Amino acid sequence: YAKPNLFIDAVAGEQDFPPAKVRLTGITVPHHLVAAHLVARGFRAASDHAYKRVIVLTPDHFSRSRTPFATTTGGFATPLGIVDIDQDAVAHLLAEDSISHSCLFAREHGLHALLPFMRHYLPGAKLVPVAISLKANRADWDRLLKVLAPLADADTLIVQSTDFSHYHP
Repeated sequence: YAKPNLFIDAVAGEQDFPPAKVRLTGITVPHHLVAAHLVARGFRAASDHAYKRVIVLTPDHFSRSRTPFATTTGGFATPLGIVDIDQDAVAHLLAEDSISHSCLFAREHGLHALLPFMRHYLPGAKLVPVAISLKANRADWDRLLKVLAPLADADTLIVQSTDFSHYHP
């Protein structure tokens, strides 16, 4: 994702799409850049409001997490600038046994495809990345919900990064 034009062109193409008139608590966007315009549109919808924190929920595509959920303390360089981590929020997550620190994010397209859009539309927000293992079950999800609840305040946007489909146009 080193070429900024892919992101800049998608952002430019959504310029006329109006931001939501109400403060959004969450958005669901694809993470495959064949639909980069839809990622831009989702973040554009949320862009009229200042968020301090963005929690991104992404699949652990390559099953690299050793626990049901993973996060990281390292920030990310994108073609549109640096995205910093909300260190306090991540420390809060890491206090839970079902959430581990992982380097899986270095290659997780479910996060990397979204970060330039987050940086452009929500430049002041800090990131809380959460990778979800395919092995996570309902009890794991319930625990995650309890851990995330105190972080999901009025200054937080929750982003679901999703595949939608594979092998289709």
